[in-house]
Amino acid sequence: MSRTMSDVKVQFSILQRKLVHMGFTSWDLMTEQDVLDGSPYAYCLFLRFILTFFHDKTSYLLQKYEWFIVEDNNLNFTKSLFRVLREEYQYTPSIDWAQFSKSHFTCAKLSICNFLIDTWRGKSMNTQGVKRAAKVCDRITDSQKERENKLIQNRRLLLNQVRRL
Repeated sequence: MSRTMSDVKVQFSILQRKLVHMGFTSWDLMTEQDVLDGSPYAYCLFLRFILTFFHDKTSYLLQKYEWFIVEDNNLNFTKSLFRVLREEYQYTPSIDWAQFSKSHFTCAKLSICNFLIDTWRGKSMNTQGVKRAAKVCDRITDSQKERENKLIQNRRLLLNQVRRL
């Protein structure tokens, strides 16, 4: 089943609201066209943010899988993440890591991001939750963004302190 651009935009809009609700603020590092074209750079940013946001789950995975890589080049990061998804969650993305490393395959990349968020939250975010997240986005002030950035930095520091077995 082929996806139209409007399907991709709707799916991205849902992911965007989830990410903003979680505190993602690095939108200036990419364009909307990068996201819609399936830029591996943009999706690696999203995935790394998701891993940072859910630092407790990421910490567990880093301890369990000595080969799991978070802070390496995008290709090695993607390889290890795909392996974790397969081994830990029995989830096989519809593309492989080599396809992920190229532009295109936008729907598959959106699905991977949504899978991680929904799995680690323990449930799917329904439409009402997405609308509520959008309202929250509109009310974020500069001081809230600063607090969110500090929280993200603290979570990154915690991830960097995880001892490898």
